[in-house]
Amino acid sequence: MTKLYEVEPMHQKPKDAKGEGFLWDDIIECVPEENDLYVGKGATYTPFQCSYPYTIVELTGKLGNRIAKLRDCDLKNGEYVTRGEPKLDEYSRTDGFIYIKEKDISFKRLSGIFYDKVYEKNLATNRLRKVIGGVKVGERRWDVPREI
Repeated sequence: MTKLYEVEPMHQKPKDAKGEGFLWDDIIECVPEENDLYVGKGATYTPFQCSYPYTIVELTGKLGNRIAKLRDCDLKNGEYVTRGEPKLDEYSRTDGFIYIKEKDISFKRLSGIFYDKVYEKNLATNRLRKVIGGVKVGERRWDVPREI
């Protein structure tokens, strides 16, 4: 007979977790801190199975309720370079950036912080709408580096 456990939040270690190398060993408390998000910090956006490097370019709001604006970047001579402002036309639906909300934190690990809700800004309504994917703040990763 299988024993059923209560559903626990992703950031807490299960009560019966034992053994070395367990997945929960390096998960730390999910309390927003000032140095978790800052302008210039790298991130990885993973919409499906692909990974794309991003950089935080703007933070708005108060601690615990901040919204981070991220812009995709490229690799040039071994350094990450943030792309320029996106060119918008009359048919553009979004502004070309992605956004994450600090309160939507999924879990923190020693290698970075993962947010499972990603948003785009709709230019017609000026609201954020949820899109597919997740963002890991703290490391930049890519499938195939794009050289300029």
